[in-house]
Parts: sequence; structure tokens; C-alpha cells
Amino acid sequence: MKALDEHAIRLSQAGEPYEPAAEKLPPWKAAAFWASAIFVCVGVLYVAGYCLHMAWKAWPA
Repeated sequence: MKALDEHAIRLSQAGEPYEPAAEKLPPWKAAAFWASAIFVCVGVLYVAGYCLHMAWKAWPA
């Protein structure tokens, strides 16, 4: 039982458990992700603007 108590004490004093650092992305992968995200946002805005433009043209005068 004494070994179990010593083990519990060591665990309580250990603090945060060790976790290996997360794997970092290469810079080109991060840049490709952000570039594609920007292109998608610009495309969505373009399509929304086009739809609004066509709706404005179709509105009866």
C-alpha cells in the first residue's frame, strides 16, 4: 500500500501531463489554405453581388 501512496503523491506533484507539441504546418500549406479561403470569400461576394445586380435589373420600374 505504501508504494501506491508514494505513486499518488508523485502524480499529485507532477503538474500538467506532458503532451508532445502539435505538428506545425509548413508555411506553404498555411499560405495555400488562407489564399483559398480568401478566394472562396471573394467568389461568394461576387456571386451575391451579381445576383443582387440581376434582381435590381429585373425589378419593375
